[in-house]
Amino acid sequence: MLSKMAFLSLVQAIGSHANTIPSVTSGCSDACAELEHLVGSQRFHPAGNDPQFQIWDGKQAEVVSACRVEPQDTSEVVKTLEILTKHWCTFAIKGGCHSRALDASKSSGGVTIDMNRFNQAVPEPDRQSAWLGSGLTLFKAFGQLEAFGLTFIGGRVDTVGVAGFTMGGGFSNLTPKHGLAADNVFEYELVLPNATVFNVTHDSNPDLYYALRGGANNFGIITRFRARVFNGTNNCWGSSLLIQSILPMFLPKRIGSLSISHPTRTCRIGLAFYIIGSATPLNRQSTCRISSLKKSPLFSMGLTKFHKSKANSLLTIPAFKSPLQRKRSSDNVIYLLR
Repeated sequence: MLSKMAFLSLVQAIGSHANTIPSVTSGCSDACAELEHLVGSQRFHPAGNDPQFQIWDGKQAEVVSACRVEPQDTSEVVKTLEILTKHWCTFAIKGGCHSRALDASKSSGGVTIDMNRFNQAVPEPDRQSAWLGSGLTLFKAFGQLEAFGLTFIGGRVDTVGVAGFTMGGGFSNLTPKHGLAADNVFEYELVLPNATVFNVTHDSNPDLYYALRGGANNFGIITRFRARVFNGTNNCWGSSLLIQSILPMFLPKRIGSLSISHPTRTCRIGLAFYIIGSATPLNRQSTCRISSLKKSPLFSMGLTKFHKSKANSLLTIPAFKSPLQRKRSSDNVIYLLR
């Protein structure tokens, strides 16, 4: 057992050694200077001068980065990471920017690496998979693939990033039949912490491949990934309601969220109502889009009497309603009104 004097000496030694470790933001000013030279002024955004940058989460919106950079290809991501490690500068990676965790997609005092220019969805010739850029949002990915008559395991909010959605698991309207988004990724293009590029597959590195399926961005920077795609775009039944001039406080009393899944069907069975309100201080009015996703003709299967009463209550609200029809995946996402 250590004596009191020996213990105090040990604590003092540890404290003096800790003082020699540089701060993770102390070199960020020098790193930003190099990064501006790398990407140019159009894709470099210094702290306090980035008015076009928008972020979904309020906590992260208040964070101030040393700078934000927009690499446009994998080689620039490699060089960016080399610069950051050389200067011992912390960083965050922005995809769709829907994370709720502080410092997750906008760096606090460090560098924000904005992947928005990795925004292409490119099908393979066999039409069984497609390369998806890590800067794509769900709506843009749906739209690009639908031009080829294809769709993929995507989510239900238009501005959510494909990368974060997929790396976190990814629940979709197609999940009951095809599984999670993470179950449908064949290959990742990954920039490792040592600034080397590695294509990760089940065969090339099964452990890392497994870790990336739900491991978020802890193992490197994903620039793109190859995911399974499916023929046909009108694979879900749906309709929508547009409600105007409803007081925001009134909506929670009338709206329910109903969802029943069936393992043999492509889409979820039942109803799913999603509410997005946009209120102004002057007139206290709200505009909402409510999407109702159905797999016909099994609309009523599994709905309890309680669920039906909630649905009927919703339908009594004056609204504009579109007809029930087969829709594209991009038609069945929530549009975040701002």
